[in-house]
Amino acid sequence: MRRSGRIAAAFRSGPLSDGSFRLLACGQFTSTVGDYCYAVALPWLVLSAHGGAILLGTVLACYGLPRAAAIPVGGVLADKVGTRTVMLGADAARCVLVVGLVVLAAGHVASLGLLGPVAALLGAGEGLFIPASFSIMPSLLEPEHLAAGNAVNSAAVQAGSVAGPVLGGLLVAAAGPTPAFAVDAASFAVSALSMALIRLRPSPAGAGAPAGHGRAEGGLWSLLRRERPLQIIVVVVIAANLAFGGTFEVALPALAHARFGADGYGRSEERRVGKECRSRW
Repeated sequence: MRRSGRIAAAFRSGPLSDGSFRLLACGQFTSTVGDYCYAVALPWLVLSAHGGAILLGTVLACYGLPRAAAIPVGGVLADKVGTRTVMLGADAARCVLVVGLVVLAAGHVASLGLLGPVAALLGAGEGLFIPASFSIMPSLLEPEHLAAGNAVNSAAVQAGSVAGPVLGGLLVAAAGPTPAFAVDAASFAVSALSMALIRLRPSPAGAGAPAGHGRAEGGLWSLLRRERPLQIIVVVVIAANLAFGGTFEVALPALAHARFGADGYGRSEERRVGKECRSRW
């Protein structure tokens, strides 16, 4: 009863009472479900067309490198043109790109010359989206609701990351990668629509970048050069991502494709993401 009372109170006076925030959370949930459908469908498209693990790893690298490079650009664009505009544009562009993947999957096409550029543009779109998605919350909610809003939005993303692999696995097992890509394209359309309907809070008059904002980046790099523990943490994180990225993004789908099928891969992804969610919460 207490929990239901807290949920009702959140809808009455918490972040969920704000219609724009509800649109954001629903859009993020839907988009995350689509992302994980894509994560199941892409390896299956490559491996089913006898592309092999090398082609799959190369296509994933085509996605990951532009994504990393675009993240700083996304932060600058979010400051220049606004978080909502960047998120809306990134979602709309990725919707169109994934429609292209639907066409390729329907034709059973899995060549690097076609998948590589699409993956690179999708990665760049994700990189542009990420900084804006992290910084839009103060434009939607009052300061006293920011912590609760971040928690609810994170919960929506985590719920999507658990449901997405299951749905993706079922779709790929039943009808191949094409419908899973179609779900991903539709999820971007829903997310873009939610961003188009969102209304941001007006900025206070005279508000601008905080003092010292222009020196923040230089200070961060100076701190990284000066602090040995921080350097060690960065190196460990990079090494861990390299190791686990290859294992879970290439080796696991190759093993599942050979032995367990798409539904088995979807369930394994759901368990892996579920464990990550539990460890974080």
